[in-house]
Amino acid sequence: MKIHAFRRLLLAFSSAALMTATPFAAAQDLMSALPIPDATWYGSAEAFLLQLDHGANGNTPVILNSVSGATLLGTNDLTYSMQAGPKLVLGRAIGDAGAAELVYFGLNDWNVDQTVLGSNDPRIPGDLGLSTFDFFNVDQLTAAQSATLNNVEANIWRRVNDEPVCLMAGFRYFQLNENFSISGQDTDTGASTYAIRTANDLYGAQIGGRYHDFMGETQRFGFEATAKAGLFGNAVGMSQYVSDFDNTFVVRDTNINKDRVAFVGDIGLTGLIRVTDNVNARIGYTLIWAEGVARAANQLDFSDNAASGTQIAYGQGAFLQGINVGFEIGW
Repeated sequence: MKIHAFRRLLLAFSSAALMTATPFAAAQDLMSALPIPDATWYGSAEAFLLQLDHGANGNTPVILNSVSGATLLGTNDLTYSMQAGPKLVLGRAIGDAGAAELVYFGLNDWNVDQTVLGSNDPRIPGDLGLSTFDFFNVDQLTAAQSATLNNVEANIWRRVNDEPVCLMAGFRYFQLNENFSISGQDTDTGASTYAIRTANDLYGAQIGGRYHDFMGETQRFGFEATAKAGLFGNAVGMSQYVSDFDNTFVVRDTNINKDRVAFVGDIGLTGLIRVTDNVNARIGYTLIWAEGVARAANQLDFSDNAASGTQIAYGQGAFLQGINVGFEIGW
């Protein structure tokens, strides 16, 4: 009887040990560089709130007082606020240690404008102001700029040994379009516009890495650190259009396209909360830097000759920062 009782006690202890070990083993499986371990497919949907810098290489005067010569408005006064757009990821596991991912973020729409009112004394700088009616000694001048962003990636991730680290190689398309305009209005002559548009279409290969891990015995909280960088070809377009005398006279109409080498890199740190075995909540912070791009504010040319508005200016780059909030799920 004692032997049988001992056997029953041993079996009960073994069953309890297995029940305790199972969640722990499942938790250990979460120590992976892939977002959802053991999932064939995974995806995430996040709100991506980004702030774009104003893009001006220095505080270029835009609106002056024609009497005192004082700067009433400069490019530094046109600062973009944070705007939201979607960030979407779709991935498929490749074997036990890799994954293919498609990434999209964008549709962020930045807009800012400032108006200077006067009494026949606001003007734009340079010879362009002196040679026009609707930009010199007018009643009102408005400066505005806007920008849009689109980013598409196709990446292959490969886990390094049994560590929660993946290395990546992939293809990236990064588009940044921007507009800058000055609108003049005068009761005597009418309303006209100086409009600038820049378009940057970057495409090329990138490499990167990701650390993705959960902590503690419960494996409920974790974090993800990602870094990516690449050299890209940039098909740059820039156009300028200046009208005068109530938009009835064209002062300038130029369009230039060039190709150049550019760079895009970003780093991100995201906190993770395991909601279920197949669902994680995400909140993080991202920095993005693009170099070799043309920004609209840097194209301002207040000269008035045959070469005006015919050169693309570089030098400022584009800096973006923001937060991402959402969920990822595996199936």
